[in-house]
Amino acid sequence: MKNRKASVANERGQVTTALAVVFAIFFLAFGFMYLAPLSKAGIQANELQIAADAAALAGAQKIVSEMPEEIIDSIKDDEPLDGGLGSSAAEEFANRNNAQLVSYHYSPSLDTIDVKVRSNSLIGGEHRYAVASAKVDLYINLCKTPDGKAFGEDEDEDEDDHHKDKDEDKPKEIIMDCGDLSVKIKVIEDEPILADTPKSIKDKFTPALSG
Repeated sequence: MKNRKASVANERGQVTTALAVVFAIFFLAFGFMYLAPLSKAGIQANELQIAADAAALAGAQKIVSEMPEEIIDSIKDDEPLDGGLGSSAAEEFANRNNAQLVSYHYSPSLDTIDVKVRSNSLIGGEHRYAVASAKVDLYINLCKTPDGKAFGEDEDEDEDDHHKDKDEDKPKEIIMDCGDLSVKIKVIEDEPILADTPKSIKDKFTPALSG
């Protein structure tokens, strides 16, 4: 009789253990099915942010590489640097990282490059967006001479005409103040030419992510 009771108890224990194992497997499977998509979406969102960061930094680096030519054009035209400067590189790096560049703006006087990208693939059933900011580490304003004039602004009318004609035959060097950036230019036949080397201009900048 005792052996029979022990056998029944043992069978019940085995059934309970088996049920516990079944429920454990069920909950693990359910958890995996529920959490796996969330984990994948998290990875994709992180990759999208990397794409935004890469686009912003690429834009900043492109700005620095083109600064010597762009600053001369800015001096000549007395116009601020273009807000789209560097956007081609930002778009390229967004595309490389499976994203699309939605918006881009460079603010020279604020030293900000702001980008927004959109995922090419669906994340959690929809297209997601990510933003990033970068800087070149110098504030750039309209370039002025030390006395606050734009390039080519007429000299005082009462200056001796003979003295002016004599000076115009010589190449002149002028320091242009462009905010945090000072640029030395030569004036030959009324045209501004960079006297500093392009490398010396680029080395003044430190492109990096911000924010």
